[in-house]
Amino acid sequence: MDEKIAKQVLEDVSGAVGLEEGTEGIRKILRFVCRFEPVPLHDLSRAVMIPVPVVSAVRRELEKRNICSRKSGIVLTQKGKMLLQAIGIYSSKLPELRLEYSVPEWLGPVAKRFRSIQELRPAPDFTLDQSHVDSETSALRSAYLYEHDALDGRDLIFLGDDDLTSLAVCLLSSEYDLNIGTITVVDVDTRILRFILKSARSIGVEVNTIECDLRQGLPRNLEGRYDVFFTDPPYTINGLRLFASCGVQALRPISGRPVFLSFGSKSPNETIEAYKVISDNGLAVQEVIPAFNRYVGNQIHAGASNMIRCSTTDTSKSVPPSEMEFIYTASQKKGTD
Repeated sequence: MDEKIAKQVLEDVSGAVGLEEGTEGIRKILRFVCRFEPVPLHDLSRAVMIPVPVVSAVRRELEKRNICSRKSGIVLTQKGKMLLQAIGIYSSKLPELRLEYSVPEWLGPVAKRFRSIQELRPAPDFTLDQSHVDSETSALRSAYLYEHDALDGRDLIFLGDDDLTSLAVCLLSSEYDLNIGTITVVDVDTRILRFILKSARSIGVEVNTIECDLRQGLPRNLEGRYDVFFTDPPYTINGLRLFASCGVQALRPISGRPVFLSFGSKSPNETIEAYKVISDNGLAVQEVIPAFNRYVGNQIHAGASNMIRCSTTDTSKSVPPSEMEFIYTASQKKGTD
């Protein structure tokens, strides 16, 4: 196969799927399969940071053209290998470079205690884009906050907390005798709030819980009262916009306040929009860790989302959405029916 034909195949597959990443996205998918075949679909989705349904559609198109097949995962056919060789990609024995956070031994007791708590938590409400992270992620989140000076003497606010990250922070505080300020959890789901309140008291830590639908606005008595905010918002750009703006509103207006946003990978156009939301609210991105958060659910994004650590600036200001209707994924789907 010559280079021109190979590139045309990439264009045809990209066009058939309507892939925003274009031919580069197809190339990235094929290259990863070439390196690590057989590759499970969800592993491939996480690696290339393209949602599972889209990668699945690409796989079908590649199979139609006899570029890939399935054999305990996705593998290249002989034609697929020839296509990649035509554009300069050959299989190699170079191992994958992994820069992921792992749970250190000293954090094990926190993860273990959290696991016993999370077994009793309420089931996720998918209409609210709820999807629970695993116990290791919860423990890592608490340690990550501590590592970046978000716990000692800090007043924290969690906007939405079906993941129970506030409880992981409580456990870390209890295990290592940390001096945390106040912890406040704002959520629309009263089941979550009751569970957090009861569990925190069993740990011996006080957590303030407030029932609130942020679409109605952040309660006035919460404005400008906190040092840190953490949120794992709805999957939509509008959801990120609403929760980020409410978080900024809740912080004391001082530059350098720590902000933690957990948000899934998006298409290139949506990624620009997501980071514009962050910029519009005057937040400076300090670090992005791909697939930091691992979920029991959230299969659209292969059970993972990114940790985006930011800080406030002198220009930080709350910029809420212009409309509040399509915040959750389910409401967006209804809007397109």
